[in-house]
Amino acid sequence: MRPPVVLSCLVGALLCAAPVRSQVDCLGVPGGFALPGTSCNDNNPFTGNDTWDANCVCVGLPFDCSGTPGGPLFPGMVCDDGSPLTINDVVDVDCVCRGTGITDCNAVEFGNAWPGTPCDDGDPLTTTEVWSPSCVCIVPYTDCDGTTFGYQDTGFPCDDGDPWTVGEVWSTTCACDTAGFDPVSGFVFLDVDQNGSYGPGDHPIFNRTVRAVPGSSMTTTGPDSSFWLPLSAGTYELIVSPGAADVQSGTPYLVTVTNGVASPGHQLAMTATAPLHDLGGWGTMMPAPRPGFQTMITVFVSNTGNVRTDGTVDLSFDPLQQFVSSNPAAVLNGNTLSWDLDTLELGEVVALHATVLTPSNVPLGTQLVCTAQLTTPDDDPTNDTWTITPLVVGSYDPNDKLVTPDVLSPQEVADGTPVTYTIRFQNTGTFLAEHVRLVDTLPAELDPSTLTFIGSTHPCTVHLINGVLDLRFDHIMLPDSGTDALLSNGSATFRFTPDNNLPLGTVVANRADIHFDFNAPIRTNDAVFVVDQTSGVAGDEARADVLRVLPNPATDALHVLLPEGMGERVQVRVIDQAGRTVSQVDRATATDLRLDVSLLSSGLYSVQVTSAGRTVHARFVKRP
Repeated sequence: MRPPVVLSCLVGALLCAAPVRSQVDCLGVPGGFALPGTSCNDNNPFTGNDTWDANCVCVGLPFDCSGTPGGPLFPGMVCDDGSPLTINDVVDVDCVCRGTGITDCNAVEFGNAWPGTPCDDGDPLTTTEVWSPSCVCIVPYTDCDGTTFGYQDTGFPCDDGDPWTVGEVWSTTCACDTAGFDPVSGFVFLDVDQNGSYGPGDHPIFNRTVRAVPGSSMTTTGPDSSFWLPLSAGTYELIVSPGAADVQSGTPYLVTVTNGVASPGHQLAMTATAPLHDLGGWGTMMPAPRPGFQTMITVFVSNTGNVRTDGTVDLSFDPLQQFVSSNPAAVLNGNTLSWDLDTLELGEVVALHATVLTPSNVPLGTQLVCTAQLTTPDDDPTNDTWTITPLVVGSYDPNDKLVTPDVLSPQEVADGTPVTYTIRFQNTGTFLAEHVRLVDTLPAELDPSTLTFIGSTHPCTVHLINGVLDLRFDHIMLPDSGTDALLSNGSATFRFTPDNNLPLGTVVANRADIHFDFNAPIRTNDAVFVVDQTSGVAGDEARADVLRVLPNPATDALHVLLPEGMGERVQVRVIDQAGRTVSQVDRATATDLRLDVSLLSSGLYSVQVTSAGRTVHARFVKRP
């Protein structure tokens, strides 16, 4: 019968088959359940949600101040203490959310001298003074847009809403048109054959600053090397900022503006002083890295020489982060992305983007390191490397302003070392933003004629009028953060040179207003650099044993983040510029110490921490 035959075959197969080997789990148990991703106990009372990782290591997430494993509330993080009378609320070392009292324009805590309230400027001929948004006691004024203390003044670019018109500016009667001002336009080029006019073999120059003298109107050439400036009637000299190895050709280039007549077609020629192959790099990371979220690294590469040049770019993101995508496509090798660049025209800027993920188990406060390296036939290697060292954060303000370097020595100031600013913005509304404008009123310590535009994540136009830098992202169509958390971000980077006679101890603060369509502007933090005897802070920040302080600048409270390896007790001193100790405390070692600096005068200070024969320093700026 067939059934017994089938049964015998099955029995034989079972008896003769090779033995089945059970999988060994993370505890070494064959067939055990301690597999990667399952629960475990790392025996650390300060962590929770412990799981086996891919390498069979039991890893937990640190408890935050609310008792949540991997939560965002750690000392130094932004919080809300629920009081409308405090600002700068942060979690202190005791895991309590505390804010600092609001100071008015007279630096009085909970005072009544607020912007918009009456004040006295000391002039007996004025009677209607009020505190301005920047706490200056002045007679209020209304700009052409109807905004008190606004920046839309005569001669400033505007938009009349007509898509077929360009070059509109506010007229002397506050009409948004070209009445009283006429666009002077043209282009900038390298005059290779030195015949004074653009022709075959000559090279257009992008992103070069053009200004009109007398006056304070300036702009930069666009991606076709063209420019336009709104000017009133008169005679002007058009001046092009020199490059690394070129100067403006010939005698002063004069142009006469007549009311009602545009003046196009001006060819501004530059002459090479020597052949120069040079690519320069700069970049940013936005938004700030957060555990469990993606962030985008953007590298701007520009041809700063006077020869058309190609090359390669290698971007090394932090090994703790994970690659997601790149645009344009790059070759990935480990944690390094490589791009081959097409030939760049003079002044041309290309933006290279890399999206990376910061894993959810990366602790807050972790310092990441990201480096870009350019390789090209290059006569100036000093601008071929760019490095940033951002901290992993929990909550943060996506609309901010950064400055590098944040310390210049007096010699660097005298030598004309520039400072580079980056404004980062994010549309956190509920609908896309059609237009974005960045408005930056420059501090008096910067030389406006030294404007150099580095690059932006989206196309924009650049104008600088009467010390106000205006970056317009028209028709940017920036999605809101709820629709696309990553692509709702943008940034712009530019450079200025400080005045070369700034004295030791000078503190230069600069902030910007970010306008999303017709909403009220969002004001950024102060980006601050100081003139100090020693510089090189950016290099120090990359070290793991450095002392860090935040926020910087500080108003009332300063958090001192200690490096690893300090002794059981530490001595903390705050030292002013004269070398005097203005505050001193002795405490048991902790990762975060909170200092009250509310009574200190405005200026530059140093924090000195000493423990077991080891001393570390950090600088900070005290603001009113």
